[in-house]
Parts: sequence; C-alpha cells; structure tokens
Amino acid sequence: RLGDVGAVLDLRVYSNLRLSGSLPASVGQLQALTYFQLSDQPVMSGELPLSFYNLSALQTLNFDGPMGISGTISSQIGAMRALTYITIDKHARMSGTLPSELGGLSLLGSLSLTGNRRISGSIPGSLGAGPLLVSLVLGNNDALEGELPAEMGTWDAVQTLYVYQHARLSGTIPAELGDMASLLDLRVYSNLRLSGSLPASVGQLQALTYFQSPDQPVMSGELPLSFY
Repeated sequence: RLGDVGAVLDLRVYSNLRLSGSLPASVGQLQALTYFQLSDQPVMSGELPLSFYNLSALQTLNFDGPMGISGTISSQIGAMRALTYITIDKHARMSGTLPSELGGLSLLGSLSLTGNRRISGSIPGSLGAGPLLVSLVLGNNDALEGELPAEMGTWDAVQTLYVYQHARLSGTIPAELGDMASLLDLRVYSNLRLSGSLPASVGQLQALTYFQSPDQPVMSGELPLSFY
C-alpha cells in the first residue's frame, strides 16, 4: 500500500497515460509528505479521498490535468496549514464550490485554479485574504458565477491577479479594486458577462506595472481620467 512506503517527502505521479483507478485512501498516512504532484492522469477516476486532507505537512499541491478524478475541494483543506503553493488546473470532473477556507491558509503564496469546468458558485470574498498570497490566478472555470467580490479590496498581499475566460461571472469590477496597494500585474479579460465601466479607483494602483483587459464585450463607459 502507498501509505506503507515510509517517510516519503516528495511524491510525483504524472503523465502515466494508462494508470487507472482512484487515489488510495492510504495516501493520508504519508504524514511527512511536503510535495505532492498528481498530473496528466486522464484515465484515473474516483473521488479525492477525505484522508488526503490529513496531510498536515504538505507544502506544495500540484493537481495539473487533464485528470479524471472527481469530487469536490473539501472545506477540510483549511486544516492543511503548511500549504504554500496550490495548483488545481484542467479538472473536467471536479465539482462543487470554492471553499472559503482557502483564504485561511496563512502560509499560502500562490493559488492557481484554471480550466475546472464544473467548479461552480461564486468567488469567496476571503479567497485572496491570505497574508502571504502574492499570486491568484482564476481562469476558464466555466461554471463560476456571481460577481467579483468587493472584499478584494482587503487582499493586501496580492501582487498578481488574473481573472479570465469566464462565461458566467457577471456584475462590475468593484471600486474596491483600487485598495489592492500591492498589485503589480492585473489581467481581467474574456469574461463575457462582466459589465459596467472600469472604476476610477484603478488610478490608485500606483504599483501596477502590467494591465490587460481586452475582450470584455459588455463592459462600457469611458476610460477614467484617473487611469493616466
């Protein structure tokens, strides 16, 4: 059994195109594990076992698809306090909502959630609240809906923010965006239902070095003078 291997610190299982079955529950016994990569396993299946969230020493979680694993991102992820890096990309079968507990991971520095077609619901206001979270990437999550949270004004550490290719996100870009004083790189594009105008508060982003916002077909209004 995988859980009997011993003091494994680094486990990477990827690009095994015929490896099938589910991730065994015994993975939760790997209490020394700090790095786990499970990527490009298209014929693996089954739900992510709840025992996975027992990996209290885990620092890096890389689930980069395409993957056949299903289930949800449990609120129990909030107990994985050592996490510094999370990538969950290209999961066609994972579903459910984004747990607010992701925002309580005080050591998290990078969070990437892209190409997860069945993850639904709204973006939690706490998602970018981690004191060390410098990079937040949300892209091509087709079932995400609702508005961008006004709480993004409290995402004090975020330097890189990407929100792109969402068909159901709606509403306007909140004025509180201007309170993200650490923001260096902002890319908001191809969100087909995002409406309204670019808020004048964007001019408060004095650290900003890169700004991209094309292909927003229902956004309107003039570029605010504060932009200059």
